[in-house]
Amino acid sequence: MNLQLMSLHAALSNWYAGFELSAANTYDALVKEEIERDQKLTDYYNKEMAGGKWDGMMLSPHACFVTWNDEGWHYPQTEAICINTKSRMMVHAENEEGFVSEGTTALPEFTEIGGETYEIDLANAGAVSYDFAVLEEEGICVSCKEGTVASDIVTLQVSIGRKEHESFERTLTITGAGQKVNVTVRFTAAVDAPEGTFIERDGVVSIEAGHFAEKENFEGYEFEELKEYGKTLSSMKVYPSDRNFDEIGKAPCLTYRVYVKEAGVYMLKSITAPTNNLEDGRTMRYAVQVNDGEIKVGDTIPKENYNIGGGPWEKKSWSMGVLNNSHYGITGHDLKAGYNEIHVYGVDAGLVLQKLVLYRSGLPESYLGPQESPQA
Repeated sequence: MNLQLMSLHAALSNWYAGFELSAANTYDALVKEEIERDQKLTDYYNKEMAGGKWDGMMLSPHACFVTWNDEGWHYPQTEAICINTKSRMMVHAENEEGFVSEGTTALPEFTEIGGETYEIDLANAGAVSYDFAVLEEEGICVSCKEGTVASDIVTLQVSIGRKEHESFERTLTITGAGQKVNVTVRFTAAVDAPEGTFIERDGVVSIEAGHFAEKENFEGYEFEELKEYGKTLSSMKVYPSDRNFDEIGKAPCLTYRVYVKEAGVYMLKSITAPTNNLEDGRTMRYAVQVNDGEIKVGDTIPKENYNIGGGPWEKKSWSMGVLNNSHYGITGHDLKAGYNEIHVYGVDAGLVLQKLVLYRSGLPESYLGPQESPQA
């Protein structure tokens, strides 16, 4: 736990330091305390526990490896920063890349179905504390409307009132230290869609593989859920796993329901376990059909640059799959505005589906992918 806190606090300290926030020094001090605690724990294990029976067993480095062995290891690196002698309000809206001191920022999209709560962080880029005030328009609920920010981060929770049933875009205004920041709040009312439909939020529909609407078996083969296997929830795999389905579309199938605001071409990112095909010369394919459209074949292993073992002289497909604990394929599809159905077919034996992410453009990169979308 101490090592985890050390790394997390170091990351926060360095991030806050990039915006010259006084909180950077708070977390820098915590990191130094945790490094000292780690050294004391190591000394206790070697010199005191069991009368020193295990002396030397815990002398090996155990933090911040930069390669497969301990060469170049180090404790997390942070530095105290010089703080402005005055106060300066800094505002961070959830999912935004950084803090702002003036102008406009935005929270992620709220939905009536999802009932989301998002956070706004208030920080100080100065040594003198300041008072803040929050003015929200009708329908916006804030956990705290006034207070004081010193050297720590003050977090506000924002939600939408239960009486709101019409979509809107409104503003929440935060003032402090002589500054003003407007936060855009977008709310989408419930849509008319069948039960189990995933609703677009912020231009993305994210679906856990196990949350399918329908499942169709084929000649004794079917998708089965592997509970708690995967990076976020579970996985779906065809069993028995002793057959390929090379006649595309003639295979076990999973159906997912989605609702999008606009018609157009969408990309579907299918995230799978980092599995390799057991047959020489084959990759890991699957097939996707939207509504009654063309069936598209996706592949999680790009043949042209996939080399098991990798190395600095090889392309990164295999090594990144190992580091990210996942492979993925992308297919493009035409969707109509409103309700659509996505059908996922098995092709190559052994493929393990974990998540589907539907988007139009500009999908941000993240280790776990977007949080699952709200469901009707």
